[in-house]
Amino acid sequence: MGATSVRFALGELVGDSIRFEIVEQTPHEPLQQGSHTVWNVDALLGACRRAEELAIAKGATLGIDAWGVDHGFVGPGGDLLQPPVCYRDPSHVEAFDRLAHLRHEMYLRTGIQHQPFNTVYQLAARYSEQPELNSPSVRWLILPELMAHLLGAPAGHELTQASTTQLLGLDGSWCADCFRWIDAEPPASGPQPPGNVVGKSARGTEIVRVAGHDTASAVMGLGSLGQRQAFLNVGTWSILGLLLDAPLADTKSEDA
Repeated sequence: MGATSVRFALGELVGDSIRFEIVEQTPHEPLQQGSHTVWNVDALLGACRRAEELAIAKGATLGIDAWGVDHGFVGPGGDLLQPPVCYRDPSHVEAFDRLAHLRHEMYLRTGIQHQPFNTVYQLAARYSEQPELNSPSVRWLILPELMAHLLGAPAGHELTQASTTQLLGLDGSWCADCFRWIDAEPPASGPQPPGNVVGKSARGTEIVRVAGHDTASAVMGLGSLGQRQAFLNVGTWSILGLLLDAPLADTKSEDA
């Protein structure tokens, strides 16, 4: 899923590589709901259901990736409580400004650049507006995990998507301080690495927890890079980066 279109493809292992055939690509755009800009859940979930139909017909598994940071809230029964708010919503800037005094400490603990759309600020905005969402009985799920859960798979958190939240510590576990600063508790279970079957949908389709962050999937698909090589991923915006053994989280990288 992309921020301007959603598509699904059929992948087939041929020798040592995977051959993809794009089956459908459909544009979508956010909707205005009251004072907020929200995602069109019917469009996103509809595409996932059509992809599942293809998986059933082909006897295949289903994996879902998407852009980072955006999420939805599900209640005790697993139902979506409201449409996911779009990362471009102005309320996130307000939360970003309100927590400005914590930006440096957040960076040192997560290595994530300062952006008002990071999930930590989105959650701060939602919890300020709707305190009832900040409850042990309510779970927030990043979009790929949310779509899989709405198809019937168990809820959880995947590592590459968790890395976009600014709630993940440098050690790959939830950062307790970042949650404390927005008066929230970390999820009961930690982020899981990609590459395993998360469970089955309500229709019996095996759902694989792939690298859910679309940029991470694209970069890992490149294979290993040399010491003097970088990558440029072009999508809704362009991301230039390096593959490192450990994240950079010091004052010099923060200033850059």
